[in-house]
Amino acid sequence: MNKKFLSFILILCLCIPLLNACSDNKNPNDVKNEITEFFSNESYSKIVNCEHDYPNKLQEQINIDEQYSILTTYDEILQAEFLLIKSNYGSFAVNPQNTNNQSTLCSNVVNSLNELKEEINNFTQSKNHYFSVIQNINLDNIIAYNSLKVYKQAYSSLIEKADKLNTSFVEAYISLYGNFNLENVDNPDIKSSVMYAYADFLSTYIRYAFTEFDGLHGAKTTFYDSLLDLINKLKTTSLTFNTANYNSWLELFKSYQVEKEIFIDALNEIDFDESQSTNDKEVLYKIKIENFININSKIIIDKTLQLIN
Repeated sequence: MNKKFLSFILILCLCIPLLNACSDNKNPNDVKNEITEFFSNESYSKIVNCEHDYPNKLQEQINIDEQYSILTTYDEILQAEFLLIKSNYGSFAVNPQNTNNQSTLCSNVVNSLNELKEEINNFTQSKNHYFSVIQNINLDNIIAYNSLKVYKQAYSSLIEKADKLNTSFVEAYISLYGNFNLENVDNPDIKSSVMYAYADFLSTYIRYAFTEFDGLHGAKTTFYDSLLDLINKLKTTSLTFNTANYNSWLELFKSYQVEKEIFIDALNEIDFDESQSTNDKEVLYKIKIENFININSKIIIDKTLQLIN
């Protein structure tokens, strides 16, 4: 009897991973339903829409102190992460053009969404704690600035999870409903190309402006200003695209991808914020980083804007 019981337990244990695997077999309609529920849930949508309900004293400080006013940039970037999702997730209600890797792609979106939900809960706790800490202190002293630092880092973690969702969503959308690759010059899908580039720019900017600075966004750069131009353009209600500049854009985008890898490698090699080295190699890394954020990024983003009417 005991042996039979042990055999049953063993079989049950072996089945559990299979059951979990089945639960990860998501389809496009699952993606659409999960995102619909996410946006309709007030506890999530308030964060997505940056409705933080800041205390009056904090809002006043945002208006006069640059260490606080940078929070508006955090808001802009967070909202930018949902720009493509909001305008395109309805497409997942119809059968995709291409079903290759459908389950994996859709599961990645749902899993990223679940991670974001958890991070929103963590951020909400951090925000409420921050509000309670600053309730009875002046906002221009060392204690207040240290508390602000912790809040910014919690906000940065939220942005990084939102970026993971955006990246997985764009990958799924393009793979299932679009047609973008670096060699497609004969029958270009301009919308997919712009979506792919946008997600790439956004992730690369976050890698620099948030991750590199431990969640503490530094001064705005040409990269940010150019990205904001693209964000504002994509907010247009009726977007149309053109193929006139596609071939030259594609060649430039390929070059940008090479420059981006060099840029990321340089960020991995030095602490850009702290680097004061006179070492030739480190100086070269810093020059590459500065060139990318002030020159290369603007060139390719401006070129991408030319694909949008």
